[in-house]
Amino acid sequence: MEKGDDYMKNLKLSKFKEDINGKKVAVLGLGKSNIPAIKYLNKLGAKIIAYDNKNNLSDECKEILNLDNIKFNLGVNKFIGLNDVDYIIRSPGVKPFIKEIEEAQSKGVILTSEIELLVELAPCKVIGITGSAGKTTTTTIISKFLEKSKYKVWVGGNIGTPLFANLDDIKEDDIIVLELSSFQLMTMKKSPDISLITNIYEDHLDYHRNFEEYVEAKTNIFMNQNNKDKYICIFNKDDKFTTSFLDKLSKTNSDHEIRFFSSDEKLENGVYLDEKSININIRK
Repeated sequence: MEKGDDYMKNLKLSKFKEDINGKKVAVLGLGKSNIPAIKYLNKLGAKIIAYDNKNNLSDECKEILNLDNIKFNLGVNKFIGLNDVDYIIRSPGVKPFIKEIEEAQSKGVILTSEIELLVELAPCKVIGITGSAGKTTTTTIISKFLEKSKYKVWVGGNIGTPLFANLDDIKEDDIIVLELSSFQLMTMKKSPDISLITNIYEDHLDYHRNFEEYVEAKTNIFMNQNNKDKYICIFNKDDKFTTSFLDKLSKTNSDHEIRFFSSDEKLENGVYLDEKSININIRK
């Protein structure tokens, strides 16, 4: 095969590489996740405009100063020119409902993020964990279980390291485990293969416009699954929002399998805590 084995192994990534070459990409926010993304996109031939509300770059950011095909727009006027790019890559800290971002989207500019590109382009299974509490613990436990089962595990999202720039090294038999916040999920148009919601409480109302928007963001962990494959959705049987999540899931076209966990009741199909014992009843 003249394109090579690597090309055939991840056609999605190969197509993205071909498409992004020469495209104008606005990267909003020069935080931890976007610096590796900028270097990777630059290597692929993208023309990057890096935006940040700080006037001075951190030491970590200074390593991208001398890259070719990169411009900087720093300070209060950071969102000027978004209508003229092909892609906007949003940092989780940048709210997506800002006027300039919404206007650019209305003109056909694609809004995405480092974490969304990872989920879209990964050649392997992706497990996503969200919720108001317990995300980090759950993500860590799942990754350790998988490592003990001899899988190559990549941990990212809110913990671990940004993984988008590692896509060339991630193999089909690996597993990605992501801790996902509502900030990351708000604009996600692709959901993980396996999604888990720990619980829902009022949180991050200094970021979200209201509690309803916060809850709605969480649903993106299961609402955008591809109907060509079978997905697993795991919910907390004890959480009052699970009923509404199940109702939303029933209206999707995805082929999904629902599983539950509980610390309050014995489950005929799921995982539950019985005094000090963890009981597993999984029916296929």
